[in-house]
Amino acid sequence: MIKNLENLVSLYDEGQIGRRDLIKALVVAAAAAAPTASAAQPAAPAPVFKGSILNHVTLHVADLKRSRAFYEELVGAELWVDSQWNDTRIGDSMIDFSVGKTPGRIDHFAVGVTNWPGPERALEMVQKRFPNHKSYLRTNPIGAADPDIKFYGEPRKDLKFSGPGSKAKELTGLYIEDPDGILVQINDPKYQLV
Repeated sequence: MIKNLENLVSLYDEGQIGRRDLIKALVVAAAAAAPTASAAQPAAPAPVFKGSILNHVTLHVADLKRSRAFYEELVGAELWVDSQWNDTRIGDSMIDFSVGKTPGRIDHFAVGVTNWPGPERALEMVQKRFPNHKSYLRTNPIGAADPDIKFYGEPRKDLKFSGPGSKAKELTGLYIEDPDGILVQINDPKYQLV
């Protein structure tokens, strides 16, 4: 590049090219040497997972029955689990309701991923890529036919279900907090929907 610029200046000094030709040539040379926008920015790393569906959203509500009735009437949600919380299906997704201390907020949302490696491996992958974000595994008691099921890590013998529940073999999801503290669940695309 430097040699080419020296040659251009020599041609100008010798009178073989005019001032305008020199300027044009210098502009072309500078433009060719400038990094492109794509070359200047490093490529984004490949995502840890390939999201394919918004599996569910869990809402904190003041009244389970009132909220469930609203979404049944609004979008045709169908009761899936009727317990201390309600899970309702909408096609291949769900809206879940729990009575919370702060009604009117989203507790978390879940993304189904096509390359789900299983809960333990998923946790390892997330902790490696995002070491400064709180992440953990949690098993959902939706298929609580098992008397030893744990809910939020504690044994729960008092769970009573009146919906069809789930026959899914895997009910453990990965949870991670995003940079703003929003809780995101990652799981198999059919988590709880089998």
